[in-house]
Amino acid sequence: MMNKKGISPLIATVLILGFTIALAAIVMTWGKSFTQGLQESTEKSSESAILCATEINFKVKNVCLDSNNKYKITVENNGQRDIKYFDVRYYKSPSDVVTGKISFDEASQGNGIIGITKFGVESDVDDILTSYGGVIKEVEMVPTIEIGGSEMTCQDTKASFGDQNAAQSPIVSC
Repeated sequence: MMNKKGISPLIATVLILGFTIALAAIVMTWGKSFTQGLQESTEKSSESAILCATEINFKVKNVCLDSNNKYKITVENNGQRDIKYFDVRYYKSPSDVVTGKISFDEASQGNGIIGITKFGVESDVDDILTSYGGVIKEVEMVPTIEIGGSEMTCQDTKASFGDQNAAQSPIVSC
């Protein structure tokens, strides 16, 4: 007869319970950090959306073509936040668009301001259009603000001037 040795049922049960408890602890630790991270990102994005909806209010007052054949954009910020810069879309037609950024940079004038301060009106020229050519029919702007040292683009808060589907451009000479 062969004499086989193995572990007793008591020791096997204790080992299975130990592995189960260790595995449960690992899953709970991972699950806690996962749900905590998800909660924080959801909280941050909802806070950002509320901030953009309630404290950002601007209007594109005018877009005109200056004597150097550059588009000059005038924006009025009626919101409670400074706007750091704008992502701008220039439309010749619904399918022909070019994008750029306008910062309304006044730092070169010595006052250190970059962007449009709350309750301010600024004009700036975007150099990206010099090589674009053609007639711009609509200008659409999306603001970016700074909160706690990080930039946030307010995608749902945008303003435009003109109509990309119009037969003629509403943008005239300055």
